Amino acid sequence: MADSATADGRDGRQQDGHGTGEGAGGRSDGQAARARLIVEGMTCAACVARVERALTRTPGVLAAAVNLAAGTARVDYLPGSVTPQQLAEVVRSAGYGAQVAGEQGPDAERQARQREIAGLRRRFILAAALSLPLLLAMVGHVVHAGGPIWALLHNGWFQWALATPVQFY
Repeated sequence: MADSATADGRDGRQQDGHGTGEGAGGRSDGQAARARLIVEGMTCAACVARVERALTRTPGVLAAAVNLAAGTARVDYLPGSVTPQQLAEVVRSAGYGAQVAGEQGPDAERQARQREIAGLRRRFILAAALSLPLLLAMVGHVVHAGGPIWALLHNGWFQWALATPVQFY
């Protein structure tokens, strides 16, 4: 087999990560394809790791790389084993939104980003509106304000009712 080794000393056959010398799914023709997915809802490195792990555990996937900042995933796969739509479904089953890039048209990525920004804006406005009375309650302590409104703002149950949706929405 010395004549089939590449210049860097490795065997010339495609490796699937398990040392079998065949691609995932038992194919040995090595014709990999690349899919680009738009992934929505990732917020941290743990999200990236979860999506990558879900994709790489899928039969027929050779490699997956997820970019948090761009909200995309690049997946190298064997076309006979899995389709880009199935890859997007794997990401959705991991708890994130996903669609195949270019499938919905050239502006799909921009529209997905705009939807995500609109959702974040909505959540921020709700959080700010529910947090403002809590801020007023803190100011009321400083200026020693009194009256029925201040009494309501200082009520612990009222503050709990305002703070809970902010923390969990």
